[in-house]
Amino acid sequence: MLNKLTYKEINEQWLYTEKFLCIYEYEHLVGNYITPRLERNLYNSKVHYPGIKLIEENREALLLYPRGFGKTTFFVESHIIWSIFRNQNIRIAVVSHSYR
Repeated sequence: MLNKLTYKEINEQWLYTEKFLCIYEYEHLVGNYITPRLERNLYNSKVHYPGIKLIEENREALLLYPRGFGKTTFFVESHIIWSIFRNQNIRIAVVSHSYR
């Protein structure tokens, strides 16, 4: 007979799965947690996917996107959040001429 899970157990399993996915899949974090909280939907999987894959593979790259395409949001701010998920002892410094 199948064990019936309580609401709390189901919720704990869901949270564990979501946390796991956010830690190991950068695109999951961006698509499900970063993008929905933006004022406007900047995420376009065809445009941003190659850059996201480079970040997941921990490769260095020069990403050239036009103004307003979410470079700072998807490739700096969300990467910082993702890095903190993966290593809570990380030290991060963002240096930019126009960063606010």
